[in-house]
Amino acid sequence: MNRVAHWILVAAFTAQFAHGAAQPATAGKELEAAMHKEVVQGDLKGAAEQYRRIATQYAKQPGIAARALYQLGQCQEKLGQAEARKSYERVVKEYGASGQYASQARAGLAALTAGTAAAGGMSLQRVDSGGAVPAR
Repeated sequence: MNRVAHWILVAAFTAQFAHGAAQPATAGKELEAAMHKEVVQGDLKGAAEQYRRIATQYAKQPGIAARALYQLGQCQEKLGQAEARKSYERVVKEYGASGQYASQARAGLAALTAGTAAAGGMSLQRVDSGGAVPAR
């Protein structure tokens, strides 16, 4: 390999490595912006869209994608959307090894399941047997 080709390869590798190192910082800023939109501005729908985009863009970076999907599930849950369950399930299924967010997603799923059970659980209903009620 001649010297020029060697240096071109070195430059290309260095540029690729530098670009890869810059992504987490960019992702952190994007997550921070989405959280600001969610918490400070109260724009849950807008934040959910940002989280969805981040999860897609950084799908190969488990920590970032898992956090974005978890936060997406949080927004969906606050909005009363059934998709929250799917977001939490994706965190567990696709990024189960990502510790913190997988654990939080499991807790979110448990809470949703408990809420569903409570909503569909037993209820009391007064039934009139048709007979006369004795006077006291």
